[in-house]
Amino acid sequence: SCATLAGIALAPLCDWSDLDGPWLTTNNPFKNPEMLGGRYIPTTLPGLGLEGIPTTLFPYS
Repeated sequence: SCATLAGIALAPLCDWSDLDGPWLTTNNPFKNPEMLGGRYIPTTLPGLGLEGIPTTLFPYS
């Protein structure tokens, strides 16, 4: 999701973009970006809009 959200932020600068979704990542510690009609919907959160989810991926942090 982190790389996808960064790509979403840069996509308006491109004539065409092809962003792969984060759904194939099994250890993704972030919420997936919203899609509507085959298009990513940018979040209104600050920065890249990353929002963490509870995970045991980083047990010592």
